[in-house]
Amino acid sequence: MNDPPANLDNVEEMLRALPLRRPAETLDEKVLRCRPRRSRLRWTLWAAAGAGAAAAAVLVAAALHRPPPRPQAPYPPAERLFAHPVRYEQIISDVDYGGTFEADDGTPVRAFRRMTVRKVWYVDRDSGAKMEMTIPQAEVVLVRAESY
Repeated sequence: MNDPPANLDNVEEMLRALPLRRPAETLDEKVLRCRPRRSRLRWTLWAAAGAGAAAAAVLVAAALHRPPPRPQAPYPPAERLFAHPVRYEQIISDVDYGGTFEADDGTPVRAFRRMTVRKVWYVDRDSGAKMEMTIPQAEVVLVRAESY
C-alpha cells in the first residue's frame, strides 16, 4: 500500500509554488460527458401527469357545475295560441281501498284513495298544431263505516 508522505503540512505551500497552466480546450466537454445524464423521460412523465390531473379537474368541475334554473313563464290559454282550437279530453281514474280507521271522535271510517289523471289535447284545425296537458289529482275520501 501507499503510505502518505510523512510531512503533509507543506502540501499547500508546495501546490502554491507550482506554475499554473491553462486547462485544455476540451476539458468542459470531457466533464459534461462524465456527468450523469438526467433522463428527460422523468420530466416528461411528471408534465404529463400534471396535465392529466388538470384536465381531470376541469372535467369534474364542468360536470358538477349546474346553472341555476330559469323561471318559466306561465303558458297562455290554448284559445290564444290557436285560431280555431278543437278540445279533446280524457279522464282516467282509479279507486283503492285504504282500510278502516277510527276518526278523532272515535267514529269508524273507511278510507278510499281516488287517483285521477285528466288529459286535455288542443288541436288547431287550420295549422294542425297540437298541445297536450296532463293534470294528475289524488284525494282521500273518508266514508263513515256502520258498526255492528
